[in-house]
Amino acid sequence: MNRLFIVFFLACCSIITAQETTAVPFAILEQVPVYPGCKGDNLQLKACMSKSIQRFVNENFDLELVQNLGLPEGRHRLAAQFQISATGTIENVMIRGDYLQVNQELERVIKLIPNMQPGYQDGEAVVVNYSLPVLFAIAPDPDKKKKKRKKKNS
Repeated sequence: MNRLFIVFFLACCSIITAQETTAVPFAILEQVPVYPGCKGDNLQLKACMSKSIQRFVNENFDLELVQNLGLPEGRHRLAAQFQISATGTIENVMIRGDYLQVNQELERVIKLIPNMQPGYQDGEAVVVNYSLPVLFAIAPDPDKKKKKRKKKNS
């Protein structure tokens, strides 16, 4: 069976106010969204949210699905974008990747992320655009190599 390695790179992209469509730079956001259980100042909350989302996706992503698709060995990349709404829910999930079933699985998991406390700017709840690039690698199947060696030795 192929071994699967998943690496997450998390990045918050931009903030959009709930009533406007203009972007507010993340750096000046008064209060970042708060993932359940996270505490601290804005920097600590941002780091905690990123780690928590990474852990959540890693724990809930169906690795067997990916392993059983017969994907080619090597690195594969997915790009997920979603919004944390002004009420703290996950909305507008978009996934880009080369394999439909893998895209659908990542979308399923992202939609399961628990509700958060929304981010605030100027005392108003804002919509946060969030990007989640995911890089995973399919390792060579050791059983496949053993079969090739047996054929060469026969």
